[in-house]
Amino acid sequence: MIHELERRLRVTEPVIKFLTVRIDEEQKAPGEDQKAARREEESKRTAPRLRRKKRRLQRKRLQQRLKKSGQF
Repeated sequence: MIHELERRLRVTEPVIKFLTVRIDEEQKAPGEDQKAARREEESKRTAPRLRRKKRRLQRKRLQQRLKKSGQF
């Protein structure tokens, strides 16, 4: 299949260059260490967003309680 793909890419005018790269099975599936590092990195990026979302939800609930009690 790779040979056929390369042959078609060679004869296709819009394609100027192409590069076929082989990826070993070990590289396809990340190890547990890599998965843990990705999860940690993702949590660092999403933590501030989640904190802001949590604060907004808390404010909204407080406003609803105040409206019900007639203080807002």
